[in-house]
Amino acid sequence: MAEGCILNTDGSCVAGQLVVFSGVDGAGKSTQIQALVGRLRLSNRRPIVIWSRVGYTACINRIKRSIRQWGPKGMIPVAGPSPERDAALSKSWTRRGWLFVALLDLFWLYAVRVRIARWFGHTVICDRYLVDSELDCRLNFPAESVSEWWMWRMLKRCSPVPDARIMLLVPVEVSRQRSAEKEEPFPDTVDRLVDRHRFYQQFIDDDRWHCLDGQLGMSELADDIDDILSQSRDKTLAS
Repeated sequence: MAEGCILNTDGSCVAGQLVVFSGVDGAGKSTQIQALVGRLRLSNRRPIVIWSRVGYTACINRIKRSIRQWGPKGMIPVAGPSPERDAALSKSWTRRGWLFVALLDLFWLYAVRVRIARWFGHTVICDRYLVDSELDCRLNFPAESVSEWWMWRMLKRCSPVPDARIMLLVPVEVSRQRSAEKEEPFPDTVDRLVDRHRFYQQFIDDDRWHCLDGQLGMSELADDIDDILSQSRDKTLAS
């Protein structure tokens, strides 16, 4: 039996929870996740945090660093927006190949790594998940209908359904201010932030999501998140 797992009424171990956090930059996701990890450890829940962004996961970043260091000069443009990056991704085969590798990487994270961690009783916290990845593809690669790719459909089909979906929202101006305070290296433009905010707003009326005001006090948000997870656990044990 995995230490720290949720126990069923018959003493069997229920798979660990999957909790996903989504929302605009500067909404407080990282702060709340860090605080939640501390509370879960105190209750012996063994949390694991997985951060993801299309093409910028830890695995992809290691590959890009290795190619920049050991591969042909200029094969991988430097990080961030640049004319070299735009030129490389303007080629259809390069763009689609890069996206395929990025989606394959997400498949490993979501469909494999998350599932394995849950099987061992870990509470898995995803900082960004499928909806965020879909939005990034839509905004960064408008010429590609990634959501219609067979690879994307397989990714969605094989990725676990979250036990709790938490959306943190703040106005665009608050997002800009907080990103500046954190000195984000590649902040979104105002237009891009507006697009992101508009996309996330559609989930307010979605019963599967718990949309919280990121401008609330940290302790108040933490209490709300604890209530959401508690309700999720009760629902899991009752099913």
